[in-house]
Amino acid sequence: MIKKAFLFLSLILVTNLVFAQSTMVPYEFFFAQNIERELAKKNRKEFASTKPFTFSHEKLKSINDSIGFFCLFDTTAHLFEQKLCRQDVIKINKEDFTLSINPLFNFSLGSDKKENKQRLLQNTRGLWVKGSIGKKFYFESQFLENQVTAPLYVREFIKAHKVYPGLGRTKVFKEIGADFAISSANFLFAPSKNFSIMAGTGKHFYGFGYRSLLLSDNSFNYPYAKASYSRNWFRYEVMWASLMNIYQGDITFNIYSEPTFRKKTAAFQYLVFMPFNFLELGLFNGIIYRPISKAHPYFNFNILNPIPFYNVAEQGLSSVNNAIAGLNVRLKLTSSISIYGQYMMDNNTANGNLFMKNGIQIGTRYFDIAGIRNLNFLLEYNSVSPYSYTTKSNQQNYIHYNQSLTHPWGANFKEIVAIFSYNYKGVFITAKVNTGQIGVDSTGGVFGQNILLSDISGRNRTNNTFLQGTKTRLEIIDVKAGYIINPAYNFQIYAGFFNRRWINNKQEKYSSFFSIGLRTNIYNNYLDI
Repeated sequence: MIKKAFLFLSLILVTNLVFAQSTMVPYEFFFAQNIERELAKKNRKEFASTKPFTFSHEKLKSINDSIGFFCLFDTTAHLFEQKLCRQDVIKINKEDFTLSINPLFNFSLGSDKKENKQRLLQNTRGLWVKGSIGKKFYFESQFLENQVTAPLYVREFIKAHKVYPGLGRTKVFKEIGADFAISSANFLFAPSKNFSIMAGTGKHFYGFGYRSLLLSDNSFNYPYAKASYSRNWFRYEVMWASLMNIYQGDITFNIYSEPTFRKKTAAFQYLVFMPFNFLELGLFNGIIYRPISKAHPYFNFNILNPIPFYNVAEQGLSSVNNAIAGLNVRLKLTSSISIYGQYMMDNNTANGNLFMKNGIQIGTRYFDIAGIRNLNFLLEYNSVSPYSYTTKSNQQNYIHYNQSLTHPWGANFKEIVAIFSYNYKGVFITAKVNTGQIGVDSTGGVFGQNILLSDISGRNRTNNTFLQGTKTRLEIIDVKAGYIINPAYNFQIYAGFFNRRWINNKQEKYSSFFSIGLRTNIYNNYLDI
């Protein structure tokens, strides 16, 4: 087995040694729409289901130039105006070395009228450093320091999960605020046209829509290493990651140290085909392995096996490891309209049993509606059955930093998302509506929505039903309008309105606020929870 794997990797490394300088593109849904639009064209045969995107500098520049941003200043006159509207703040561009440094920030103010006009604020400062060495090696790193006074529903999330949504552990800031830091660092090594290695600390997303039921960027950054090999009609990726549950384990370094947080190892494999320009079909496998502990002190070397789907084929979806399998598909109907979907399978036993766990996504995207440039629309349906992503030991649940690796609602829900966006020379407006139902746990009952819990905590082991528990309706409206001052790092000024209703037969919760701010927006932060 080891010899076969070594031979496989060796063949990859020596084929097609054609070099092109590549770069990683941070994934933020609206920031990435111009790339998504180009890849959705019916005559383009490029894989679009894996994020972050990797492109050559030339290809990325041609996509950005097609947007047609308008600058308030004459950018040909002075260096200051060029830096403000078009360029990186600090840029070094040599033949075999490039370096860019940009500020990252979010200074925003708001007031929640449903919480006695509670003042909301965010104060984020940081740096984004990126560059390349030669034509084969790219690197980037981000660091941000944050102080946030969030709406009540976010503060309740922090209390329950011990983390800020998507952004890591917090400490108390003043009376009700949160203080936390974010860091990431990634490198991309592309020794050939077809083979690349990516590693660092970051997030990944597999899918074509707003959500992913296979692996999304909902949780916090994690250490990973990923190898990719592609040809004209297929691409294979294997990724290993180190994940963590935010509660103390049973391993200490010495008698004086505190127990470490419980770590676990994950492996993700993705094989995607594009037999025609208009069809992309991907097969996904994710496994959370049993963590090392006093009871199981040895490393499982099967984790390192790069052969596609070997471990899940050998052990199935019901082994001591927590495995999911999935299907990812997109069909381009025209160069503007496509339909997409996902199917997630966590177990495959009889319907009604506790262990019949699956998820379904169906969606459509329409770029340049009626020929109007940058007027885009997405409509998406997601549903996940009770207890999905969980297993006998909650140490192996499909979570990282006490947050779902897929959908922020966990399991036992259905959701419809509609998103409109329009951008005219940098002036933008976005409108997103989430509406859905969730079967939340009630007092004394675990009904399969909270994926931080073990699936043997369930009230029933048979005859489970979709949306069991306390049926709760969640409705969210999120509207923003503003102007993109500099697209190089998505520097924008904006104003927004957010409204959230969380209603069941026991209680009602509301949050409604306006906000204004200056920010650089290069990653997703899902607060529609």
